[in-house]
Amino acid sequence: MAKDNPARSATTKRVRVSDPWIKERANIVATYKAGGGKGIPQQVKERDFNRLGLARTRKAIKAISQLRALANTAQYSYSTEQVAKMLGALNAAVENVGQAFEGRKAVGESFNF
Repeated sequence: MAKDNPARSATTKRVRVSDPWIKERANIVATYKAGGGKGIPQQVKERDFNRLGLARTRKAIKAISQLRALANTAQYSYSTEQVAKMLGALNAAVENVGQAFEGRKAVGESFNF
């Protein structure tokens, strides 16, 4: 068994990359920079956006769907005020995402009953 690298933080761990896009991305960026390009090529940015946007949107939808279970009055008790606050926070978060894509600064996000 290999010894841990003392320079590595105790909280970080090595992750095996199974997504073939990661290697392909590195090759595209390296080729682009070797040709004199600066930054990240547009095709890489678009593909990263699609990959991450899809995964994050699905995760957000799943999390929001799980809130539906809280409507079960046999298991939970809540007031209309609590529901209004929860839905208001969700709507504000979605509005902040929209503002970010429009180039406007988002308002701080926090939630508490």
